[in-house]
Amino acid sequence: MKLLNYEFEKIKNAEKRNYIFQLVRNRTLSSIYHSHDFYEVVYFLQGEATHLLNEKSYCCTANLMVLLRPNDRHCFTNQSDDVVLFSLSVRREEFEAIADIYGKDFFNQIIRSDNPFFCEHCSLLNYSLFDYENMSANMKEYDCKFLLSCILHYCIKHNELKSAIPSSLSFAINEIKKIENLHEGIESMVRLSNYSQTHLARMMKKYFNTTPKHYINELRLQKAYDCIILTQKSLELISEELGFNSYSHFNKIFKERFSVTPASLRKKKKIWTV
Repeated sequence: MKLLNYEFEKIKNAEKRNYIFQLVRNRTLSSIYHSHDFYEVVYFLQGEATHLLNEKSYCCTANLMVLLRPNDRHCFTNQSDDVVLFSLSVRREEFEAIADIYGKDFFNQIIRSDNPFFCEHCSLLNYSLFDYENMSANMKEYDCKFLLSCILHYCIKHNELKSAIPSSLSFAINEIKKIENLHEGIESMVRLSNYSQTHLARMMKKYFNTTPKHYINELRLQKAYDCIILTQKSLELISEELGFNSYSHFNKIFKERFSVTPASLRKKKKIWTV
C-alpha cells in the first residue's frame, strides 16, 4: 500500500501562509497512515487517543504535546468522544528558520533524532487562541509565530530536564523497555538502577511523576499494543512474554486501557500496516 504524503500547499486555505492553526473538536482524527512535508505540533487539551507514529503506538491524553517532523508516519485510533486538541502546521522552511535560532544542538537532539518528541503534563497555552478565527490575517501570522517560539523554547527546557535525570535512573528507564526486563517487572528496574525499591519510587515520583508499578504497566500495555498490530505472535505469547499474571488479566486491563480487546485489535491489523 502506498503511503499517503500530504503537502502544505494543499491544506485548505494555505495560500501563501506559513502557518495553519486548527482547533479540533467533535471530529474524528485521521486513521489513515500518512506523512507530510511540513512540521506539525499537536497538543491535546482533553480526551485521549492512541497515536501510531513510525510503527510504534503512544497514548495521547490531556496536556500532551507531540512534534511531528516531515516524513514522520502517523495516524490515530481509539479516540474518545471528548477529544479536543489544537494543531499548528508550519511550512518546513519557516519552522527550520526559527528553530535555527536555537542552535545546532536543538536540531540534533530533537528535530533530527530517530525518536519522536513528546512532552507530557505540559501547559503551553498561557493565553487564549480560541478566538483565532476572528483575528486578522496579520494577527494570525504573528500569534502563530509567537506560539511556535514558545513551543520551541519549551522543547529545549523539557530536553534539559531530561538531561538532568541521574544516569543510573536513565539507564534503568532505557533498559526496562526490553521484553526480558519488562517480564521481570519492578525487580528488574530495582536491579538495573541499583536503587532500593523505596529510593526508586522516590526518584520516579521526582522525575516522572509516577510510580514504578504504573510506569512498567504502561510500558507493558504499549508494548503489547505494538506486538499485536506489528507481529504475528499469538496473544497468549505476548501476554506471557511481557509478564502479565494471566491472559485473562491481560485481556481485562488491555480493554480498560485501550477500550478494545487484544483479539478485536488484532482483527483490525490491516488498518495499521502499510
